[in-house]
Formats: sequence, structure tokens, C-alpha cells
Amino acid sequence: MKKRIYRISIVIVSLIIINFGIVFLQSCQQDFVSGPTETSNQFPPEIEAIFNTPYSAQNISCSTPSCHASGNNSRGLDLVNWQNAMNGSENGTMIVPYTGYWSHMISYLNADTNYAPVSYIDPTSTLYTYHKIDTAKVSTIMTWINNGAKNKDGQVAFSDVPNSEKGFITNQAADLVAVIRPNEKQVIRLISVGGRPSPPPLLPNIDAPHYLKLSPDNKYFYISLIQEGYVEKYSVTDYSLVGRMQADQSPAHVEISPDGQFGYVTNFESSGSVRTTRKFNTTSMTVTDIFYDQGMTGAHGMALTRDGNLLYVTSEIGEYIFKINTNYFYESDSTYIKSPIDPTVPPSGSGTSNFRPYQVLLSPDESQIFVTCRGSNEVRVYDAADLHQVNSIPLGANAFPLLMKF
Repeated sequence: MKKRIYRISIVIVSLIIINFGIVFLQSCQQDFVSGPTETSNQFPPEIEAIFNTPYSAQNISCSTPSCHASGNNSRGLDLVNWQNAMNGSENGTMIVPYTGYWSHMISYLNADTNYAPVSYIDPTSTLYTYHKIDTAKVSTIMTWINNGAKNKDGQVAFSDVPNSEKGFITNQAADLVAVIRPNEKQVIRLISVGGRPSPPPLLPNIDAPHYLKLSPDNKYFYISLIQEGYVEKYSVTDYSLVGRMQADQSPAHVEISPDGQFGYVTNFESSGSVRTTRKFNTTSMTVTDIFYDQGMTGAHGMALTRDGNLLYVTSEIGEYIFKINTNYFYESDSTYIKSPIDPTVPPSGSGTSNFRPYQVLLSPDESQIFVTCRGSNEVRVYDAADLHQVNSIPLGANAFPLLMKF
């Protein structure tokens, strides 16, 4: 038998505060402005007045040489014109269109913790004098950013970035999905998600976007709101909400069929009151079938074959692996098999807490499945046909493995 050798990367992330799930779509470079006009690179007058009008006896302004002028700027931030400002600084993106509260620039200019985040600067330093501007000016900049941070022509930055250059990150503790340009290391938008308003700085109704999955045609992305109990569908192009559906308790991992017509979502509910994985119609955003099994307590990870006919599911609490025929998505049918992650696991669905299988990944040839076990600090390998174990990859104490990618 030919020995198969695969290389996998184990990505260890934290789910306690914020869960980062990232999807990249790479393509050629493209500027974020098109069809330049005489004023397309200028700030609107009220912002120009703040950044480029002298405000001290020494005629110092934000764009003064050695401050934030072109070719001679502090921390790489150029405030001479609109496009340069939108390029950000060494600290990353400074202005995120439509999201002033989380824009890094606001925290540098703001001194009022009751208004917005504040980046600390020594109050006795010259830097404090130059950066912590009065509340009225901060409010003007905040309003400008919240309205899209447009240039003098009314154009929103990054509005023509092609879908092929976008990546997405779920920010679980802030009810936001970040849209990024990986190559430029820019945050180009922060999308507010979830059905329960949670205005900053108070977040009483965290809906917790947990997992993000792109449609096969890259036109839509789906997110699971693990706290609210919903799955939402958004446009990749304009970030508009296309649809949302109730998905019972703790919807976690999402998979989409190759034809884009159906989706699957696990229920990561740990008490045992919900032991299901759901199949849904992506057009109507309605649940069509529910798979239930006694061992499916705390179902989380999923892997779907390329033809969309087989779905592998791991239950972290029940500590079982399931192989389900997606064309017969219900428990009474004989077209699914299941296996405990280890012979010591009981059939009750209560598990042992020794293994805690979290995520499952198919090998490139789909002959094997890889399962992260954060209880035993290992990745276990199983035959995809009958689910018998074929290997174990120990990762060391406190590895706490979660997501994988070939």
C-alpha cells in the first residue's frame, strides 16, 4: 500500500473572548480609488480644516513636516490628502469607513473615555498636546467616518475593492465581521451582525458571530451567531444582509453544498438538550431537515466531501464521529455510521471529557479525516470509509488544538 504523507498546520486560537475565523480570496492588486478627479484625493472641507490648518503659534498642523507630512511622517501616517490617510500607518488601518467608534484614529485623538476608546499618551508630553484635540473636532471626525469617511467627491474608500481581494474575520466579542485586504493589511469595513442591537460601548446583547463560510461562488458569506441562535447570509459585494434563520441553540460550524443550494450547521449546545445538526435551504434560509443522535452532544466540527454527498460531524461533549449521507439526512435512515472517538467513550452522549473532539478535516484525497482533540492535546486520524483510527499526532501539553488547514 502506498503510504500517504500530508502536511497540516494546527491553528490554535482562543474562543474565550474573541474567535477569529478567516477566509482569504486572493487575486491581482487593484487600487481602491478609480476614475480620479480633481478633488478625489482631497478631504471634505471640514476635515481638511482640522488636519491641514495651522492651530498653534508655531503654525503646526497635522501635516507639518515631522508630524504626518508626505515623505516625512510619524509612524507612516500621511494626512496630507485623503487617499494617503486611508492607506493607514505602521499601526495598521486608522480609518474604517462607517465605523468611527472602532477606528484607531479616533482613539488617538479622543481623550474622553465616555465618548470612545482612548489610546494613552502621557498628558505631560508634547505628543498629548498635538494629538488630544478638543471634543468638537473629534465629534466632527467621528461623524465624517460614520458617514463613510468620504473624499471631497463623496466617494467611500475601498468601495471598489474586488471580491477576490477580500478576507473576512469574525469578531465574536464585538458582534462584528471585519472585511480585510490581506495583501495590504487593511481593514476596509466592519460589518455589524446579529439581530439584537448592541451599541458601543455597552454590549448587553452579544450575539457572537462564531464561524464564517463562503458560498462556492464567493458571492455570499454565512455566519453562525452562537449566542443568538441564528445563521445569517450576507453579500460579499456590498455586505448587505440577504437572509437569516433561527437555528436553535448555539449554532457553530457552517458548511455549504458545492452547488450552493444547501447549508449545514451544528448545534454546539453542551447540556444535552439539543443533539442535532441542521440542513437548510440557502435561498429561503429555512431549515429543511434535522439530524438527531444520542451521541451528538455538543456537535461542532464538520467536513463535507467535494461532491457534497457525505458530511462528517464531530461532537465535542458526546465524543463521537458521524458520517452522514446528506441525501438522507435523518436518524432513522441506515445510510449513516457513527463511531466513538475512542473505545472508552460511552454511548450515552455524556462523553468522558478526555478527548473533546472539536474540528474535523478531510485529507486532500478524502481517504482520511483529521480530528483535533483539545482534551487530549492531539490530532487523531481516522479512515474516512469506516471511521476506524489509523494514527495519532501528539501536540504536547496545553496545545489545545482547534482549527486545521491543509
